[in-house]
Amino acid sequence: MTSGPGGCGSRGTGSTTPAGLALDLDPLLAVSECIARAALERTESRGAQTREDYPDTDPELGKVNVVVRQRKGELVLTREPLPPIPDELLALLEDV
Repeated sequence: MTSGPGGCGSRGTGSTTPAGLALDLDPLLAVSECIARAALERTESRGAQTREDYPDTDPELGKVNVVVRQRKGELVLTREPLPPIPDELLALLEDV
């Protein structure tokens, strides 16, 4: 993937013509499905994602990323631990 008119990491054409938009549609739909599935997997409200059915924040879900991967043509969701914050960023946070 390369950055281009279609956005960061886009394979799209960046075109605004009907033919160009049609070529961009599949990747846009794939990303949209990944976002929706990950949002449904996170059974809490956090930041910009608020849910009426899960109004509270779950501290345990704050320790993981919901990761979506394609395996053998299927989308697979996993919860993976957040990586540790690098020391140089921790030092910046201490200065605030």
